[in-house]
Amino acid sequence: YQEAIDTLRRLQTHTPSAALMEAWCHFYLKDIPGARARFEEVARAMPDNPDPRNGLGYCALRQHDVEIAEEAFSKVLDKNPKDVSAAVGMGMVRHRQGRLQEAAIFLEAVLKAEPDHVEARELLDKINEKR
Repeated sequence: YQEAIDTLRRLQTHTPSAALMEAWCHFYLKDIPGARARFEEVARAMPDNPDPRNGLGYCALRQHDVEIAEEAFSKVLDKNPKDVSAAVGMGMVRHRQGRLQEAAIFLEAVLKAEPDHVEARELLDKINEKR
């Protein structure tokens, strides 16, 4: 991921799409403040693109800020209820809130759309063990 960031920084023009890629690289490197800053930049440049909002939601989850995560994922789901990334994120939010039935609903919807979604399957299995 660091190599990708270095390559993106050498580009002559830094497009919002390149900044989005860079944001996700920072996220996977666990540089959450760096990721958050880039996602915020991209969200301003591409307000109709759900990916930076999802990124902000996942950054908030990593920082244990469930309210901010919920707000980010809700904004995406309001515009596109079938957004898989936001639905998984909202499942995680509901799980952390102890709202297991609601979490399961989000995760089951994800698995209906993408049966091989590993993260959704693992969290749903964990929820089912608790119920």
